[in-house]
Amino acid sequence: MPHAIIPRTRNLAALAAAALLLGCSDPVGSDTPYVVTPVSTTTLAGTPGWALADTLVVEVRDAEGNLVPGARVTWSLPQDGRLAVQLADADDRMTGTADDRGRNYAVWTLGLNEGAQVARAAAGTESNVSFTATATALHAVDVTVGYDHACAILTDQRPVCWGANYYGQLGVGDFVYRSAPTAVEGLDAALEIVASPSDHTCARDLAGDIWCWGSNQAGQAGSLAATKQSTPVRVPGAQGATTIDLGYYFSCAILSVGGARCWGYSDAGRLGIGDPPVQGTFYPNPMVVVGGSDFVTIGLTYDRACALDSTGEAWCWGYASGGELSPAPRNNYYSPIQPIPGYKFSEVALNWWTNCGIALGGVARCWGYNAGLGYGWSPENTPEPISPRVDGSFAQIAADQGTFYGRTRDGRLAVWGYYNCCGLQTLGEVPLPVRAIDVAAGGYGYCIIAESGALYCERDTYPRSGLRAIPSTPIP
Repeated sequence: MPHAIIPRTRNLAALAAAALLLGCSDPVGSDTPYVVTPVSTTTLAGTPGWALADTLVVEVRDAEGNLVPGARVTWSLPQDGRLAVQLADADDRMTGTADDRGRNYAVWTLGLNEGAQVARAAAGTESNVSFTATATALHAVDVTVGYDHACAILTDQRPVCWGANYYGQLGVGDFVYRSAPTAVEGLDAALEIVASPSDHTCARDLAGDIWCWGSNQAGQAGSLAATKQSTPVRVPGAQGATTIDLGYYFSCAILSVGGARCWGYSDAGRLGIGDPPVQGTFYPNPMVVVGGSDFVTIGLTYDRACALDSTGEAWCWGYASGGELSPAPRNNYYSPIQPIPGYKFSEVALNWWTNCGIALGGVARCWGYNAGLGYGWSPENTPEPISPRVDGSFAQIAADQGTFYGRTRDGRLAVWGYYNCCGLQTLGEVPLPVRAIDVAAGGYGYCIIAESGALYCERDTYPRSGLRAIPSTPIP
């Protein structure tokens, strides 16, 4: 669904009074005594870094009140602001010319600071017309963290991404790094967005369609047309999705009509489609997960997936090094099996070696690799789910490759797990500057959304000496 960043010129808006500009008689030069007037006077407001919803329009007349077609109009902006000027007579977008009605149009993208911002239009050297817009914060309602990029959905449903972009994983139409949240191109609204640990990203739009972009070597972005995609491409066969998740080189969705679909790299049983595929087979089109008609939510990791059915019981498939699919031994599992029948969860999260879910009463229970759960350094696999030695009644669990982040019902953040890079176990609570209502984690680091909607992120760094506290300043 296309996203037009240039507002429609029928919504004309501007602020300020006319100014008499002194000069001589050149009809298109900057020294003629012109009067520059805003066409309308509507209060302007927008959000930092985004184009205003209304177009700026000025009208140029001479001292006798006659319209002046072709008059040169020069614009100036606050720091970080950008302008698109129609009928420009040069490559510089800050200079435009009046049309046959003596009008010049501009689309103003605000700077990155909140508060009052002022743009000016002039057709002379001594005075100009001012346009004032108030930049207000636009907060996040969903956040996701990938290997080295992150994305969020804003309160107006626009998806934005930032970070590394060498595979096009930001979806902004190029492969250039972005340090600040930038609008995903061609997707104007989304309900859910997920960044993978293998540099691709997918979003679910308002109709339940899935759009993916970024790394696509195995068809995990829903196509084999290119190995990397810089803008979203709709995934055929995944319509009516209710939730999505991404793993290493594969993607999965739960559909409203029932059942799970997975696509991408098939090795190790990642896709859950039954018989072992030929080694290295790619499936760019969503494939039906065997026996998954009753699944309601799903979690993915490196080469394994787990889903919860409508009763809350867990079903898992893919590669098991041991206890992740206990009591099943180390092997590849090409269709879902029940590792821990009888246990019920409201959600599930997976890291490389361990699965964790939220059980009745908000209790976290995990099964698989034991390290990092607070029971010593034993690498033994847990045959039954056990609770990590952290305090809290949990509402949400997120995971990166080795660590779990549990958001408690009262907005605190507990962590447990094992850092593969440094042999470091983590167990305890991360101090937060705010109360959290959402958490996401990945190789990039981890992010939380505060009650106010402000977004806080900690960028991961190696080597680690311990889990870094989240910064006290939100992302602008």
